[in-house]
Amino acid sequence: MKGIRENRPAALAAAIAPLIGGGCSIPFQQPCLFQPCAGAADGAGIDCSDPSPQIAVGTGTTAFEPLAEGDEVTLWRGSQGGYHIFGAVATANLGEYADVVFTLTDVESGLLVGNATARTAMVPSGDCVLTVFNLLGIFDPDLYESLVGGEDNDVPCEIFDHHTMRMGFEVTGIDGDTFEEVGTLTAELDVVAVPAPDCQPPPEGA
Repeated sequence: MKGIRENRPAALAAAIAPLIGGGCSIPFQQPCLFQPCAGAADGAGIDCSDPSPQIAVGTGTTAFEPLAEGDEVTLWRGSQGGYHIFGAVATANLGEYADVVFTLTDVESGLLVGNATARTAMVPSGDCVLTVFNLLGIFDPDLYESLVGGEDNDVPCEIFDHHTMRMGFEVTGIDGDTFEEVGTLTAELDVVAVPAPDCQPPPEGA
């Protein structure tokens, strides 16, 4: 039985592969595979004495870092020229695996400006808490181009500098034994986007 349990991620990936289908493929991720999984979800606000499904919003690349309303989050420029904010969620009583939809909405304009999806194994992070982190909420130019104000205001680190961003999550938990959906929870939190110091693209010709 131990061997079967250790191979659950592979078994789940095989079981759900036919459900993905078409050109809408969602990668099956194992957050622990390529990065550390240390650290409990301290401050997530999850009550382990409560048997009901719970969710908390956060950020983080190697562990879940809880966020509160109005906290600052970093807006990054990626190595390939894209822009993103890292998202993370903590859950309890919602299954060992999950389908996660992460959205970024500019509160001032009301526009959906970025998103990410993942089918993922959750990472144990405390007595009852499971987390997923390192979710890239990627800013999509097709979604925010109507906010562009000119030549010097055409990248997210300028457009959304200190804008309030609504981080939204929809998490559908999947039971590791039956592969059945446990339930779906949603959560959202308003945070302030602060560009990283190197968010600006290099000058032309540099």
